Amino acid sequence: MQDHHVTYREINASLGINAAPGEREQLFIQKLRQCCLLFDFAEEPLSDLKWKEVKRAALLEMVEYVTSQRGVITDAIYPEAVNMFAINLFRTLPPSSNPNGAEFDPEEDEPTLEAAWPHLQLVYELFLRLLESPDFQPNVAKKFIDQKFVLQLLELFDSEDPRERDFLKTTLHRIYGKFLVLRAYIRKQINNVFYRFIYETEHHNGIAELLEILGSIINGFALPLKEEHKLFLLRVLLPLHKVKSLSVYHPQLAYCVVQFLEKDPSLTQPVVRDALFVECTYCRLVRVLTPVTEINYNNLISSGIHLSNYDVERQHFQIKSHTNYAARARQKCTAASQFCLAQQLRNCRASSHHPSIFDRDQRALLKYWPKTHSPKEVMFLNEMEEILDVMEPAEFQKVMEPLFRQLAKCVSSPHFQVAERALYYWNNEYIMSLMSDNAATVLPIMFPALYRNTKTHWNKTIHGLVYNALKLFMEMNQKLFDECSQQYKHEKQK
Repeated sequence: MQDHHVTYREINASLGINAAPGEREQLFIQKLRQCCLLFDFAEEPLSDLKWKEVKRAALLEMVEYVTSQRGVITDAIYPEAVNMFAINLFRTLPPSSNPNGAEFDPEEDEPTLEAAWPHLQLVYELFLRLLESPDFQPNVAKKFIDQKFVLQLLELFDSEDPRERDFLKTTLHRIYGKFLVLRAYIRKQINNVFYRFIYETEHHNGIAELLEILGSIINGFALPLKEEHKLFLLRVLLPLHKVKSLSVYHPQLAYCVVQFLEKDPSLTQPVVRDALFVECTYCRLVRVLTPVTEINYNNLISSGIHLSNYDVERQHFQIKSHTNYAARARQKCTAASQFCLAQQLRNCRASSHHPSIFDRDQRALLKYWPKTHSPKEVMFLNEMEEILDVMEPAEFQKVMEPLFRQLAKCVSSPHFQVAERALYYWNNEYIMSLMSDNAATVLPIMFPALYRNTKTHWNKTIHGLVYNALKLFMEMNQKLFDECSQQYKHEKQK
């Protein structure tokens, strides 16, 4: 048992309807304080069994009390409840059980479960009931549920216990919904978790849960989308496709991407084909000079840097001479590198584009397409079909050439699951309608790969799917099909 300066004793009085109304608040506070004492479930699971059960019973009683009674969440309850929640849950997580081993497989590997879960589950349950109560007042609670609280909550998402991550997901989502003042901060800190995961550690247990929260948040974005939200799609969601553990969170990631494209179809081209966000030289150099956790990525665009005698005009970057980023960068730069950075900044300023310039062929789904990892390639094909299902015809025309060149490679893949998944596109009525409307472009790209597969692919199932695709193309446009056939034979004779 860990002592938090509260004598542990059983509080026999009940919080139920038999308690005097004037005593309920004080009794509630006493029980909250009683539950601030922690017990060792890992090293000494058989110790303090009586008191562990007393605490469990007290938590259960408070859950029932908050759920069934009205007017019980008074101003005095907020600090006590938040304090009890923080003492029980905010802790240093144990190191990963397999930090440098093989990629975690949720279907094969057993997660490490939290030994104290009999208490932790009820603490989470009680806090959720408080947040969801009709009596809960965010204006009062915001004094205690603040940015520090959110940051500590986010750190727990790296827990290996999926039960805890599920409660955390619901808890953070409720906080996001209740506290408008914390929304931007929550999004920013989730971004930082993703940046650290993508560019530093490539290990985090809660990416799927965080993406699930963001899926709901994205669904509620107002139109037109803010630039901040578009940049989140391009800077964060797309680079998440390149991490080796993609399979753990890919369904949630694909859902987020599709949500964006449903809200703003104009994002289709940059997501599928173009180089999605290329950092301007300023952003890139400052990011290199500064640890990821120290950078406010959302403010990089509007931030500038004053470099000794090599000042840069304010016109382009709206320079703020003494931002934290600039100060840290100056400390880490030599005079020579400062001069280089200033020169690069002038070059950026000379561009007619915003510093968050969109350039071609750097970051897009087609650029992240796996080359040798077949299971990952199947995931990309799944996601691309979801994107095509919501793609408008005008946007399809902007991406169809590179998209079907990639699809032709997939159809020709010696890995039968990749080829099979690509050929299933011909079973999708909407995709077939897009192909039909643009047959003059699509058919010449796809015909050689399909025709070769009828002769060379080793798998009989693929042969059947290929013949089906060719048959549909022939029915779609017999004349064009014959032209493609003649062209293919002519090329083979050369």
